[in-house]
Amino acid sequence: SRAAFLADEQATAESLAKSQMEWAKKASYTPGATSYAAATLPTGKDYMNYSATISAQPHDPDDGIQKITVTVSRSGEVIIRLEGYKVNRGE
Repeated sequence: SRAAFLADEQATAESLAKSQMEWAKKASYTPGATSYAAATLPTGKDYMNYSATISAQPHDPDDGIQKITVTVSRSGEVIIRLEGYKVNRGE
């Protein structure tokens, strides 16, 4: 059914968004960054046509905290956006 398809699509997108957020938080902190490279998405038919972007919004002046937004799309249509914060832990 269409409802089951949409629920499955939402669950897949949410899972991808959460893993991308974890990836972004673990990446090296880049002062003044406006984006981070997304992790490679899993392969397989369940993930066909999905894409992810990670944007960053540093505070001004950069105080070691950036707002991170992960956007997961399927076939060019945004399915979910997840927001979080990246902290410079001085690694």
